[in-house]
Amino acid sequence: MASKMEIINLALANLSREPIQSLSEPNPEAFQLRVHWETALASVLRDHPWGFAMRRKPLAQFQESPIGFAYAYGYPGDCIQARRVLPCRGGSARNGPAYPFEIGRSLDGRHRAILTDLPDAALEYTTMQVPCEEFDPQFVGALAWRLAAEISLAVHADPQSHAAAISTYSMQLQQAKALDMRESSSPRLPDGDFLRSRQ
Repeated sequence: MASKMEIINLALANLSREPIQSLSEPNPEAFQLRVHWETALASVLRDHPWGFAMRRKPLAQFQESPIGFAYAYGYPGDCIQARRVLPCRGGSARNGPAYPFEIGRSLDGRHRAILTDLPDAALEYTTMQVPCEEFDPQFVGALAWRLAAEISLAVHADPQSHAAAISTYSMQLQQAKALDMRESSSPRLPDGDFLRSRQ
């Protein structure tokens, strides 16, 4: 599959720019790509529950009980998008019900927390800790266009080029989502009323 530099050069090709060898090169393209890589990647990962980036992990409970909820759990360090809170035991994590939750803080304010009324909870979530080589090919195409859109105004100063990159990203994303959903025998539920986020 594609490496980080291959994805970056695909984004440049989408803008009809020359490829680069390294993000440390002293040119505007390398600078913009270095600045926008993490943001673009995070945005595309959040846009859909990609199968290759999904994790399910039992949650570690905090000692204190938050106001309005029965339990507070530690927010996984590699989580970029919480999807569903599920029971650790009993029933299928894939097909079982999701439980209402919110994202908040521990009572001392030092840690992000998953707040819910479910005891012994697990979290289904999207991680950002996925090697580029494991990205699905359709995801790579969408990410390259998202990255192209992020840097297009800086390297082209052309609003039409930016709009075209955004439009193409949207189309690529829809195709990638559809293909990703076909690789699961049990449907991955989109975020809905059960996911309410607050800082």
